[in-house]
Formats: sequence, C-alpha cells, structure tokens
Amino acid sequence: INSYGKKINIKPINEWPSKSTFTVKIKRSISDYKGNKLKSSQIFTYSTGTNLARGSIKGKLFNIDTLKICTIGLYKVYDKKILEFYSSIENDINNNFEFKNVENGEFIIIALRQDIEDIYNEIRFYPYGLFPNSITISNEKSNIDNIFIYLAEPNMHEKIISVDMKNKIYGEVVLTNNE
Repeated sequence: INSYGKKINIKPINEWPSKSTFTVKIKRSISDYKGNKLKSSQIFTYSTGTNLARGSIKGKLFNIDTLKICTIGLYKVYDKKILEFYSSIENDINNNFEFKNVENGEFIIIALRQDIEDIYNEIRFYPYGLFPNSITISNEKSNIDNIFIYLAEPNMHEKIISVDMKNKIYGEVVLTNNE
C-alpha cells in the first residue's frame, strides 16, 4: 500500500489472484492531517473474475447519537441456524448504512456500538440492535430498503460473586459487575 497525495495505491507482491473478489474498507474514524473525519465509511469492491454480486441492503439505526460510530454486521444464514460473518459497515453521520455487492442468500443484520469481533459475547456488554427478520437477496429481489434497527442497552446476565448477610433479613450481594 502506497499513498501519493490524494491517492492510495494497493498492489499485490506478485499478481492479483484470478477469479477473486477484493474489498477495501475505509472507516469513518480516519482523518486528514487537520483532524477532519469522514461523514461515512467507504467500501470499495473489486473483482478479477466475471461479475460482482449486485445485491444491496439499506437501513437506518435509531436510539444512537449521530456522533457515535456503530458497526453493522451482516451474517449469512446456513441451514436456518448457522451464522457466518459476511461483511460489516459503519453508520454514517445520519445513522444510515448500506451494504453493496451482496451475493444471493439469506442474511441477518446486527448493529453493535463497538467493532465486531465476537458478536455472541459482545452483545452482553455493548449497546446493540438486531433486525427481527431474516433478509433474502435473490435475482428477483436484490435491493432491500427500509431496514430499521433500534439499539438498546445489553441484557446483562450477571453472576453472584458473594453474599454477605448482615442479619437475618438483610444482606449485601456482589455481582460480577461489582454492583
């Protein structure tokens, strides 16, 4: 990766693999030397094969400050129960998001007020939202709009660390979050 003024050049060490798709993500938090940040993240998809997938999914987040950056994860559903991470994008300054170049298949969308690394664990600690229905991209319906996701605080499942009984009717309980 080399940068020249306003350009960024990405070149492989050898050759680009044939019949492959490449995605370049530029996060909203990137800034220039004056500290100006992007209003929306950018995703560029390239292919050395035939065609790129044509599907798109657009939506909006609610109950989140527009200055906060959320990661919206797109998960492909296999056999009605197996989830595989497919892609992610950040909300823009108006809390909108859009996935482009989505292949055909069944998907679910989860938004998290944090970078997504382990969604099953992170939804216990960070505000998140889940679109309640699966989304199907097909040749007949490749553009999905109006995906609205409401973010809420996590449902913490704390465990009891200790109980200190002060008398027969009063005690103090310490939870895993020290409350």
